[in-house]
Amino acid sequence: MKLGRIVGSSFVLGTVVALAAACSSDPGADAAIEVAPPEARPGALKEVPRCDDSIPNGEETDTDCGGPTCGKCGMKMGCKDGADCQSGVCIHGLCEGSLSANGQKDGQETDVDCGGPEAVACATGKACREDGDCEGSLCEAGVCGDRAPEPPAPASDDVIDTDSTPKALPGLGQAVNKALPVPGQQFVAFTTKSCATNGAGRNTCGANGNESCCRTIQVPGGTFKRFNNNSLPATISSFKLDKYEVTQGRLRKFFQSKGGNLKGSPPAAGAGAHPKIANSGWRSAWNKRLPGSNAEIDGRLTWGCAFGSDNNNYGSTTWSSSANDNKPVTCVDWYTAFAFCAWDGGRLPTAAEWSYAAEGGSYQRAYAWGGSAPKYADANNQGYQRTVWYLKENGGGFDGWQMTWPSNKFWWDGNDGPLHIAPPGSKPAGAARWGHMDMSGNLLEWVLDRNDTPAGTCSDCANVSFPNLSASENSAYPLKADGTAAWASDGNRVLVDGSWEGHAIQNSHRYANYPVWRTYARAGFRCARN
Repeated sequence: MKLGRIVGSSFVLGTVVALAAACSSDPGADAAIEVAPPEARPGALKEVPRCDDSIPNGEETDTDCGGPTCGKCGMKMGCKDGADCQSGVCIHGLCEGSLSANGQKDGQETDVDCGGPEAVACATGKACREDGDCEGSLCEAGVCGDRAPEPPAPASDDVIDTDSTPKALPGLGQAVNKALPVPGQQFVAFTTKSCATNGAGRNTCGANGNESCCRTIQVPGGTFKRFNNNSLPATISSFKLDKYEVTQGRLRKFFQSKGGNLKGSPPAAGAGAHPKIANSGWRSAWNKRLPGSNAEIDGRLTWGCAFGSDNNNYGSTTWSSSANDNKPVTCVDWYTAFAFCAWDGGRLPTAAEWSYAAEGGSYQRAYAWGGSAPKYADANNQGYQRTVWYLKENGGGFDGWQMTWPSNKFWWDGNDGPLHIAPPGSKPAGAARWGHMDMSGNLLEWVLDRNDTPAGTCSDCANVSFPNLSASENSAYPLKADGTAAWASDGNRVLVDGSWEGHAIQNSHRYANYPVWRTYARAGFRCARN
């Protein structure tokens, strides 16, 4: 008989309860399973707590650290007060702050008082692990190097003269701001149905919540490497891309205009096409995939949404009959996103266009705002301000450093719903080169393409070899008549960006095989315009 044992102990980290376990491999069918540590079994002798036994016992505040007898705890480890922490700062039961001024290489620093997620960036010649550890955003062979600064924006990026601009742009629902917050922005007057009237999610975007959610920005054409991949060079023609992710308030206007019956009033064949890509517009065969009633819309956007749409049980759908209009909508399937953009005078961006805007074209930015990784804390507190991003708890700790919204919520609880999904533009320091917001964080976003990006060199390219639906395939969303899932039968599309729940926020990442009819509580979209 082979004996397998699971030895576990539970402990409290802040408000997180974790289970530590170790087990031998391949236990036999008659193996004995023990779930209590030896010292907890009846009649057992209690072992004296030590600072090297990998168990949070005695007066320790976390495993082998904190309290009067053990050493100090590192970042994000449990604490009662600042005396338990290497940083001297304890917030909500976790060690916080910075170790960047004590003349030592400690915590996760890559060199003395610099590098790592909680430290300031390192100067040239200091040790590093990644580009974000360095002032010059370049880490080569474990040493910070110099990277040439970004070139000045070309003349085509010049800010429009707001003195000569009309006080209000048609369809934008609000006057132009006198001072544009991001150099290089060219706001374009564009008539949009979804922002024809004011209201939550229509003129409540931006850092101050007073800008039109339908603003669109001109993106000058150029050449670049898609997803920062040298093997994927591309040329992109000038196009327009919405500054913000589509809000629930805008989508609600779309549904209301159709009386909830999108299937009865679908886009015209060919609508929403890219002007330079053949066969990229709406196909009449897709009409059957649109919702046919308000009840079906509510079902798709709430209980029908994949991966935990119950907001009281780790769901995060923003759709509500009475709230959240100012937040970006989640749980929208690709067909509905396509139909919305076509109705609103636009189209879905291609993966190449989205990547071009996020990388700043030839600047090839690692993140939307530049080359520096977001930090838990830095000299200008830009880590929190750059992106809305959340890394999942892992075994009582974190896989990395969180950029949460709001900042006083250190992790997402099971009944928080969409709390960590921010209104578009809440992090102004996260703006991309031409002023687009939330392109590194907040939500994943649908794009036009099917499957992965076309290989090799291309010009205004996208994979639009979409499958034609069988005439006999009339599944009702989200289930077929036999009760099995229907969303995978129509092929796959690409999701880009990162999300608040820990999807990678670097511009090199994308998710190329997401089932087209599946909805996702961590994904939304934005529209492009010709």
